[in-house]
Amino acid sequence: MLNPFDVLVLMLFAAAAAYLANISARRARVELAAVALSVIMMLSASLPAQAAAAAKDSAISSDQRALNGALQETPNGNQFHGIEYPEVDGTPLSDTEIERRIRANVSDEIATSVSNGAVRISGEVKNRRVAQRIVDEIKDIPGVHELTFDLGLTEINTARQP
Repeated sequence: MLNPFDVLVLMLFAAAAAYLANISARRARVELAAVALSVIMMLSASLPAQAAAAAKDSAISSDQRALNGALQETPNGNQFHGIEYPEVDGTPLSDTEIERRIRANVSDEIATSVSNGAVRISGEVKNRRVAQRIVDEIKDIPGVHELTFDLGLTEINTARQP
């Protein structure tokens, strides 16, 4: 699927090709190569944004989600950690307001810091379910664009231990 930028680039390329068809053959080869190189560079600049859009959670299978969840927990099940990049709609809140909302929903044992919408939390919680709930609630706060978490689990997941 082409985005508007790609359509514009293709239109410019077509116009440049038509122009080059009207000038001398020797000069046209040099200019055509320069135009082609420019088009390739412009298209490649838009690829990271397209790749990021394609990598949203909705594109991840349930098996991949389960694997991602398993990787967030240490092998002995006593730590839940990771980094996430939420995309929340709405007017972004200030760091102070983000911090206030987080503090209203977590215990005093959880240390938090907020800087330019990047949130870092650490501490201990009862289990992985509680940790995931905290992470999900923080991801829903407008203005949070990065969340790093490192939470100890006081109830170890014995199902994963040998």
